Amino acid sequence: MITYLVTFLIALVSSLMLTRLAILTGNRLHLMDASWGRKIHKSPVPRIGGASVIISFFLPLIGLFFWDNRISRAWTGQPQQIMAIVGGGLMIGMVGLWDDILGMKARWKLLFQVLIASFVHFIGIRITKISLPFGVSPLHLGMWSYPVTVMWIVGMVNAINLIDGMDGLCGGITFIASMSVAIMSMINHTSPLVPFWMFALGGAVLGFLYYNFYPARIFLGDGGSYFIGFILATTSMLGAQKASVTTALLVPVLLFGIPIMDTTLAVLRRATRGRHIFSPDDEHIHHKLLQMGLSVPRAAMILYAIAIMLAGTGILLLVLRSWAQIISLTAALTIMTGLLYYTKSWPFQGESAEGWSDFIGVREKQFVEHVHALIEDLQHIETIDDFSNRLHEFAELMTISEIAFKHHTIAQQRLIVRPQSIDKELISKTNMLSYRYELSNGTISILWPSESPRISLQYTVSMELICRILLYRWFALSAQLDKGE
Repeated sequence: MITYLVTFLIALVSSLMLTRLAILTGNRLHLMDASWGRKIHKSPVPRIGGASVIISFFLPLIGLFFWDNRISRAWTGQPQQIMAIVGGGLMIGMVGLWDDILGMKARWKLLFQVLIASFVHFIGIRITKISLPFGVSPLHLGMWSYPVTVMWIVGMVNAINLIDGMDGLCGGITFIASMSVAIMSMINHTSPLVPFWMFALGGAVLGFLYYNFYPARIFLGDGGSYFIGFILATTSMLGAQKASVTTALLVPVLLFGIPIMDTTLAVLRRATRGRHIFSPDDEHIHHKLLQMGLSVPRAAMILYAIAIMLAGTGILLLVLRSWAQIISLTAALTIMTGLLYYTKSWPFQGESAEGWSDFIGVREKQFVEHVHALIEDLQHIETIDDFSNRLHEFAELMTISEIAFKHHTIAQQRLIVRPQSIDKELISKTNMLSYRYELSNGTISILWPSESPRISLQYTVSMELICRILLYRWFALSAQLDKGE
């Protein structure tokens, strides 16, 4: 147990230091996650936190070369497990980091995920049977072992990636899951390396969470979420291999109940609406909680509590008798159903009006705050140059790609604001929406990237108000310029 605690502390301290370095590097190299559309954060945030988690996870391994105990002996005696965790983890992490830094199309990311999951299966880490609960004979998978293993790993990688949409959510859920898998593996008396991996991941994620909890100073990015999903998927397979009373998948499914449920709902929701299953939206469970008026920290704490209850239920399945297992499963289903009912996250309901909105819940509050600040500043602006500079700031905050003014009677009077910091790749890959407002002597048009195909009603009202104010202020400043004032 001392080795596990030392491993946790090394990973924790390393992560605290390396994540701070990642924040500085991300800001300096402009490796930022933009604030737009369904994003919750108000301003760009570094997205390379995954690198610090990956390095911190592997650092404790160095100590095994200098310490002789059953864990270090297991390290040298289980080369297949080492190849799967180290080799596969590094590969999936590099795929995610490549996407964070240079970008990668979804189909290529999925292809690499399948190839890496296949690599894990063919070196011997696989799901070969499902030992069903309540005394039912185990189900041997045979030739189905390969697709089940690949689907489990790829599914977990993308499930963790999907819940990484709110400050502190992915890190907190991962910490709870890693500690739960460690407990599960110790109950099952599996390889001592499984708790070692989980304590290393728990420490690395907890150190990162210090900087990622609301308001987040850094994000995991795909590099971190892919790596975490892969490590949780492979180690949970190893940790459940000796389970005699539960399925090799049922317990991990409960341990990772929130990401798996959220991913399943997202796929069903998009498929029933005729949308691509990889298309983003703002109807994940954490989005629903925010739209109900909860703050980001409170929403995160609610999901942490549910994750702990589901993980506890999964662990109880390992030690209880058949009748008690039924009670535990009933409790887990009640928790999940209650969460769905509370957040109205049923996948087969029609498209909600809120689903089309660019600025709802927390995002709407941010928009209102920025608009109020802009209107306040406009009262003190006296030159066209100051007006243009202030609009540049507003456009960058709201990820607006262009604001254009045109005078109807004076042809040479034009003003076009195009922020240089807006991600050009984002604009090229995203649907663009525009809003045009016209008065008798001039026009203003605004262009911005959006995940929605049309402008919501409440956003149209807000845009009309801000456009009217901007136009009148531009007219006034232009008139002063013509008079030479």
